[in-house]
Amino acid sequence: MPGVVPALPEETKLKNHDKAAAPVAKRRALCSFLFAMGAGGAMPAKAQSPGFPAKYITAIIPFGPGSAADQHMRLLAEGMSQVLKVPIIIDPRPGGNGALAYNAFRNGPADGSCIMLTTSTTQVANPILLAQLPFDPIRDLKPVAGVSKLYQVMVVKPDFPAKSVSEFIALAKEKPGKLTFGSGTSVSRLGGELFGVLAGVKMLNVPYKSTPNAMTELVGGFVDVMFCDLPVATPMIRSGQVRALAVGSARRLSALPEVPTLQEAGVPDYEFSAWSALYVPPGTPDEAVARLHDAITQANRTKAADRFRDAASLDRFDVSPAELARFQKDDLARWKRIAAKLGITPA
Repeated sequence: MPGVVPALPEETKLKNHDKAAAPVAKRRALCSFLFAMGAGGAMPAKAQSPGFPAKYITAIIPFGPGSAADQHMRLLAEGMSQVLKVPIIIDPRPGGNGALAYNAFRNGPADGSCIMLTTSTTQVANPILLAQLPFDPIRDLKPVAGVSKLYQVMVVKPDFPAKSVSEFIALAKEKPGKLTFGSGTSVSRLGGELFGVLAGVKMLNVPYKSTPNAMTELVGGFVDVMFCDLPVATPMIRSGQVRALAVGSARRLSALPEVPTLQEAGVPDYEFSAWSALYVPPGTPDEAVARLHDAITQANRTKAADRFRDAASLDRFDVSPAELARFQKDDLARWKRIAAKLGITPA
């Protein structure tokens, strides 16, 4: 279900001749008061211009509740609502390789009140792995701001027989095509496919609707391994539900300093990172884009956002709308070259 991150309180003025508006105003005032009681310090906000923002903003996410994108958007929504002075409704719509989320997104108003936080799953991995795309990631989404860069970790069940990456590779070579890797996103699948090519092993991909769903199946023993986003995997590693074999970054990560990189563990050319960013429908006025960019930039620089990134070894991804558009095109071109070199083709 969509979640609401309400705005900070405003004075609710009821006029005697407008009796019908009273129930709505009272509900808004109550929501605003409840949020203010739990919110941190407010951030400075610019004066509002007529027409934007509207009564509320809907933030659509093409991933499930509890995913890295969902966690991050909920945190950022609190800061954005303080800047823009309106509630933000969080609307996760996983499934269909982003199609379910995009169908809601394209039917939303192009006035700044409909936004989508997505990642390189839909913007880069889908065009590489899928022959039929649910939408064009360049044409159908207008860039607003970068959010973060994130990394993956290779995880197995605690009792999985391989205790290291080299032992996992040896086991996979003994059983070609028998070991399974779960994926809740196209980026997670791409991480596993890249590992298979570079390590010289064949594994069977088992796709799931979302990363948390895939992790539940891993814990239950229904798949053998996952290449999982750190914000989802790190708490489960620390609680002992899964065991980390290696991280996909070029360097060890502060969140898991004891875990080697895949390069250190015997896959020399492996390096993989993903990114998240905010978009609006095409046709959204540039003024609204600028307001949203300012709001998310402020929200992304709070102490709460810093703590979230530090806990998951995320890097802040501060770019303008134009810089995001260029970065996305360049990253897609780079991964298409890598995929062609490795023989990874859309299916």
